[in-house]
Amino acid sequence: MHGLMAGLLVAIVVMALSLAVAALGGLGIAAVGWMLSRFFELTQWQGSLIALGVALGVGYVLTQIATPAAPSPVISPEWVEWDGEEEDEAVSEPSVVPWRRERPTPGELPEQRSAKRTKGRH
Repeated sequence: MHGLMAGLLVAIVVMALSLAVAALGGLGIAAVGWMLSRFFELTQWQGSLIALGVALGVGYVLTQIATPAAPSPVISPEWVEWDGEEEDEAVSEPSVVPWRRERPTPGELPEQRSAKRTKGRH
């Protein structure tokens, strides 16, 4: 029970912190929008949209810079020669199971055998 309560408490703290960070980010974008509306002939709404677009663009660029690029695959033009003869020697034939060895007509199905017998009798 204590583990469940501790997990819920941690979840509430994480949500509160993320809500506070989101609120500060929103107020910052609104403040930049207000500042743009004072310097240029814009409404605060237009300035806030410009600030939001710039913030998203800067965040995308910083994310691309921070994540390491995946290494490109190196393809060598040379083929590696493979000699399969060594494995052929190591593989042995499987043993024949007893019921296969005692089969009365090797290679013929029972229907074929009975068809041959009936043709010969008539």
